[in-house]
Amino acid sequence: MEVASWLRQNTNHGDRIGSWNAGLLGYFSHRHVTVLDGLVGNAEFYRQVVRDRRIVGYLRTEHVNWLADYTRGLEITLSPFQASLFSPEALRELNREFGLVASFAGPDPAGACPAPGLAAWRRATP
Repeated sequence: MEVASWLRQNTNHGDRIGSWNAGLLGYFSHRHVTVLDGLVGNAEFYRQVVRDRRIVGYLRTEHVNWLADYTRGLEITLSPFQASLFSPEALRELNREFGLVASFAGPDPAGACPAPGLAAWRRATP
């Protein structure tokens, strides 16, 4: 809810946001959220991301200039399944293209095994 509220307050209505765990993010942020988990998507998603492993190109094609998702640090991090959709170079390219603008701690940031937090990143050059 925190990241959705932050996005609603800090992005424009027409901004497009990408997320691997879109869930309720689109509903509560009142923004267009492009699902990036590989389970849902259009034919272009299949061609560029699943087949050709070109996530950054797909995000440009779809005019996605924001990302929001779980993270365990300052950079974009992916689950093993999500990472299987991209080459290590693609993840490095994502982290070069998008910079962290907001982060929200998980439920137990001081614990021995903290839950991942949520974060929002913005494309450096939209």
